[in-house]
Amino acid sequence: MLTLLRVTQGNSRSTAIRAVAKANNLELEEIEANTTNPSPDFLKANPLHKVPAFVGADGFVLTECIAIAVYGMWLLSAPLSALGAALAPLLAMAP
Repeated sequence: MLTLLRVTQGNSRSTAIRAVAKANNLELEEIEANTTNPSPDFLKANPLHKVPAFVGADGFVLTECIAIAVYGMWLLSAPLSALGAALAPLLAMAP
């Protein structure tokens, strides 16, 4: 499960993460992010105010949509796409 995903409505990157999660039956907990007036929690997770932003249960943070998607697939130990297969050696080093 992706434990925290800060998103905004209508953001294509947020929509992409939702699509990847739905296609792979990956549960998301979504929190709407206000990038105009960001909360202290959002700034702590992502000082650049970017969405989507993923924060794992252990505090691990990702802020790029492709990285979040690949990490979600890795969590599921699902077969990786061609992009994921190319990144597999790097994912093997992840905590």
